[in-house]
Amino acid sequence: MKNILLTGLFYLLFLLSGPMLLAQEDTGQVLELAYEILEERGEIILEIYPESISGLEEISRWISLDRKIKDGYRIYANPSGFGKIVGQGIPFRIIDVRKEVSYRKSAGVFPGDWDVYPGHDEYINMMLGFQATYPDICRLQTIGKSVDGRDILAIKITHRPDVREPEPAFYYSSTMHGDEATGFVILLRLADHLLTNYGKDSLVTRLVDNMEIWINPLANPDGAYWNGDEEISQPKRFNSNGADLNRNFPGIPDNEHPDEREYQPETLAQMRFMDSIYLVFSANFHGGEEVLNYPWDALNLYHADDAWFRWACHKYADTAQQRAYPVQYMSGFEDGIIIGWKWYNIKGGRMDYVTYFLHAREVCIEVSLKKFPSPDELPYFWYYNYRSMLQYMENSLFGIQGMVTDAISDEPVEAIVRVRDHEKDKSYVISDKSTGYFARLIEPGTWDVEVSALGYGTKIIRDVQVDHDRATPVSILLRPAGVSTHEKESLLVSPNPFIYNTLLSYKAREPGKYQIRLYDLDGRLLFEDQRIHEQPGAYSYRLDGNGIKQGIYILQVVSPKSAITRRVCKSQ
Repeated sequence: MKNILLTGLFYLLFLLSGPMLLAQEDTGQVLELAYEILEERGEIILEIYPESISGLEEISRWISLDRKIKDGYRIYANPSGFGKIVGQGIPFRIIDVRKEVSYRKSAGVFPGDWDVYPGHDEYINMMLGFQATYPDICRLQTIGKSVDGRDILAIKITHRPDVREPEPAFYYSSTMHGDEATGFVILLRLADHLLTNYGKDSLVTRLVDNMEIWINPLANPDGAYWNGDEEISQPKRFNSNGADLNRNFPGIPDNEHPDEREYQPETLAQMRFMDSIYLVFSANFHGGEEVLNYPWDALNLYHADDAWFRWACHKYADTAQQRAYPVQYMSGFEDGIIIGWKWYNIKGGRMDYVTYFLHAREVCIEVSLKKFPSPDELPYFWYYNYRSMLQYMENSLFGIQGMVTDAISDEPVEAIVRVRDHEKDKSYVISDKSTGYFARLIEPGTWDVEVSALGYGTKIIRDVQVDHDRATPVSILLRPAGVSTHEKESLLVSPNPFIYNTLLSYKAREPGKYQIRLYDLDGRLLFEDQRIHEQPGAYSYRLDGNGIKQGIYILQVVSPKSAITRRVCKSQ
């Protein structure tokens, strides 16, 4: 009955749409094939040929644009999205990936010569093995679970893995599109390379000693292993709910759900994890092209640090090109790099989310023309990319690096660090509330740096000289303005991030008026309430999240003699 109803729906949509030119000649056979693929996989790949770009924009909320092709676009669609294509009479051609080779595991144990794709259990065991074999510098963390309950794993590699240190957190992840599997294997190999070469290779040792490195090889396990855990066989782009995870993040500048879907479990896992570390720089590995794609994807604007992004991306591409010679690799577009919106616009991508909402920097690395290349090609992609991958990580240690602390108590301060006459579109950075550390990656020049925090006077550091491939250290002491923050009250916020509401627990050391304030990251007061406490003691306050948009905010509790701030995150 289900088959009859769905087939009937597609025929009805076709009839209602009027005449439609399909790349395949027999309309009935085409729709039957499309239904068969959707029934089996839950998604279908099409080449579409809209009459105008406006037609594409109209359906962009329902389909996942993959890339431009001659005279059209290659897209992915779930059953609902395919219905929109048919209903609007857009000509299309079906790409039936079921005809592609299903790569099976070779004989022997993964990784062997790193020329095989792991089964799911082999992947899990390798990640567990990293922590077991290198306990001094490695920790394994489950950052969330997929729709089907598979663990989403990340490993942390640093010389003191149980301590939050004043250093940049760097994050590599891959395969949020489950059919783009090249990065999955080369990130596993990168983790192995870092762990086995620590103390032996000078660059590897420098990175592990001075950074908090996080690696998430597989962001969409359900898409990669939808066909069974034994092997990756004809993997899918979408997650098990038919969602494109790289269109499922908050859109910029102010669009919570650009794909008109709830945040998926895999998306929430990434958002919560990245907000829990002091993220400075990151990259997300994809496949289908050979290019580094940098912000913005959704805004037809140049980022404030466009020159720095181009430098970092060319540095990666140039090294990869040299290692691949005489093979032509990453040689297209603008010599291996492209700004996102010049290629094609997408909304709800992770790169824009990280760069806009988290005030970090992220690039999308398209690492192979084939999304799911033959396993015997994987060692080549590793050889082409691994030196670039290490250099790319090292960029986190350059630019303006410093600490922001309270001039009286010497405690860390969460502050906004702006480069004067330079910032736009939230390109400023925020110091780590746990350590006071900050990193402002920026192109060479002489800059004036402005540092401000709630409850403190603003400080300006003039003529900060920045050069490529080196750090410029600065130390910033902020003096409290009007309140004595050396008598800070303790303040706990739980849960944080929160969805509906969160509980503030704080100590009142003297009677009087206590004010609860919520600011956005631009310093605008969004909410204020007050309580009168007649006696010292422990108190709590429930902050109602209704009416508060998803995002990161500054919470402040002001007592008669002091003030304390915390960063809070509202999720959906």
